[in-house]
Amino acid sequence: MKASEVIFRPSLLDDVDKEPVNALTPAPLGLAQLALESIDKCDVDLKICLYNNIVLAGGTSMMKGFPERFDHELRMLADSQAKNADISVHANLNRRNSAWIGGSMLASMSTFKDITLTQTAY
Repeated sequence: MKASEVIFRPSLLDDVDKEPVNALTPAPLGLAQLALESIDKCDVDLKICLYNNIVLAGGTSMMKGFPERFDHELRMLADSQAKNADISVHANLNRRNSAWIGGSMLASMSTFKDITLTQTAY
């Protein structure tokens, strides 16, 4: 088993002989399932747009085959829930630093001070 498999199947980390801490605690969900549930909780008018604009970002998404695996798993899970949606997963080549680049762009905007909270206001 490769360590990256846990991202898609977190149950691999569960100790088989271990008693559950709480019977109400749900089993951990894989990344594709989490994405699907997040979209499902959004307004119905936004769902199609969200399915069509899934963007992978961050260093973990740079693992070999990650975008393809995520896309495949998401499509398999969404078959019953998103029949009419055109699922599109975008994986930019520069996604390793996407969060930092986005944060830098946001912080350099002239309106940044208007949309942030100071420590005192918090």
